[in-house]
Amino acid sequence: MPPTLEVERSIVVNAHEEDVFPYLNDLKNYKSWSALDARLGNASILTGGAESGLGQTQAWQSGPKGYEIGSREVVQESVPEFVQLQVRVNGVDTTTTHALFKNPNGTVTVLTKRELPQPGFPYVGRLRAGLTKNHIAKNLDAALVKLKIKIEANL
Repeated sequence: MPPTLEVERSIVVNAHEEDVFPYLNDLKNYKSWSALDARLGNASILTGGAESGLGQTQAWQSGPKGYEIGSREVVQESVPEFVQLQVRVNGVDTTTTHALFKNPNGTVTVLTKRELPQPGFPYVGRLRAGLTKNHIAKNLDAALVKLKIKIEANL
């Protein structure tokens, strides 16, 4: 098995890139659609660094079980094509990349890719982690649907 588990999901949004990009490069907007934010519930999230985009950070503590402490940061962006986040939850680092593709019919496809490190040994740990792929895919699908509804409702 590869050392990194990758999960990709996508959705078509009836909007333009400039309508979608602010939801991806401003972490303050994630509360309305992100699967992680749904898990964090009422945990206090502090935002710092840049106002939005590259260098914007968030951190939390006292989150629910499994999400007690963490942070995320916008580490790369190319306006309006992609945003990459470095996310750390309870000491585990993951990378999330959102890419936007303009479609000929005026819509935009949002592609989200999550990359998670896999345990090295024992082998059973890697197999178990691989089984989480469907769970992650369902969470990403739900988040992208919420994002689509939020954006299209605000146009």
